[in-house]
This record gives sequence, C-alpha cells and structure tokens, in this order.
Amino acid sequence: MNTSINEIEAIRKTVNKYGDGITNGDIELLRSAFHPKAMMYGCSGDDVSVIEIDVLYAYVASQQPPAKSGEIHSCLITKIDVDGNAASVEVKQENCYCVNYTILYSNLK
Repeated sequence: MNTSINEIEAIRKTVNKYGDGITNGDIELLRSAFHPKAMMYGCSGDDVSVIEIDVLYAYVASQQPPAKSGEIHSCLITKIDVDGNAASVEVKQENCYCVNYTILYSNLK
C-alpha cells in the first residue's frame, strides 16, 4: 500500500505537537499528541524506566519551559516508516531540560 503525502504530514503534525508542547510547557498540546493510556519506556545505562504518560505531563508542568528559560530545545523527525495503520517515527531531541534524546514513537491511526 502506498502511503500518501497527506498521511505522512498528519504523522509529522502529531509528533511535532510533542516538541512544541515541551518547548512551551503546553500540557494540553502534549495531551493531544498521545493516547490517554500511552506509556513511555526509556533506558539510561542499566536503568530501565516504564511510566504512564501522565508522569511526563506532571514533569513538564513542574519545569520552566525552554521557551522561557532560554534553552534552545529542538526536535527533528529523522525517520518515518508507515505500514498500514501503524507508523514508527524516530526523533532526535536536543536540549530537553539539558538532556538529549533519541525518541522512537509507535503510532496507530
């Protein structure tokens, strides 16, 4: 099945809500980018984290947004793969509260 440009653009818009929400501390914008039961998984060294998405919202709400602190936060989509109703998206994120990340999203239509 061919993926249309409109489908890819819709994926980009959804993922970009995450970056814009972090930059501006906009929790409602962040919420609009995730399923209410979304989970986040991460690792740093030997430590593995599995958290509900509400933990991200609470953390962002407790921090000064990069747009106000002067931190140059950026997110760049580096890869999008679409297969039917599923998409995987890779994002390079820099200066997110002084940390850099590679984020791998799994999205469903």
